[in-house]
Amino acid sequence: MSRIDRGLINSHWARLWPEAILQMAQPDRSDNKPIVWGKKLICWGPRPFRFNNSWLSKQGFLDFCEAKWYNYDTVRWAAFILGKKLRLLKSDLKMWKSTQQDPNCNNLKVCVAEIKRLKDWYKIHDLTDHELSELANLKKLKKQVMIRIESKHMLQSCFRWLKLGDKNSKFLHLVSRIRQQSNYIAGM
Repeated sequence: MSRIDRGLINSHWARLWPEAILQMAQPDRSDNKPIVWGKKLICWGPRPFRFNNSWLSKQGFLDFCEAKWYNYDTVRWAAFILGKKLRLLKSDLKMWKSTQQDPNCNNLKVCVAEIKRLKDWYKIHDLTDHELSELANLKKLKKQVMIRIESKHMLQSCFRWLKLGDKNSKFLHLVSRIRQQSNYIAGM
């Protein structure tokens, strides 16, 4: 950690929280990493499984799920079979998720670079029909990647809002106080 990535405490604070540690959080949108005071990590058990709707738009995902679902061989009553198949599918989806890389950022950079290359080529020469169709496909792919990235950010912001709650900022309180004062009627 550099000098700027430090925090100051006094002895009273250290007595109140003896197990406090300083961590560097992951940056959201910038390259700055915020520092966070926290407690030592506590193992709360296994993390719950979360299904992302963006998986449905990935090519081959539904075929993967369907193939796995019909390959499970369980024999008992219907409720037991359903529960067992869901547990098996959950573990297979966890393995599938770990093998899937998030190509959105790489695909976006590649698409933008290829579109720029074709447009630069178009300034010098005419594009062939094949190159024009490639350009159209790249633009379509870029749009799909942008939609996936945006849905991922929306999902992350929803999780963050659910986790941290809606914080009324100092600015919001100041604006509401000014509006309340301007709407005040002293008398008639």
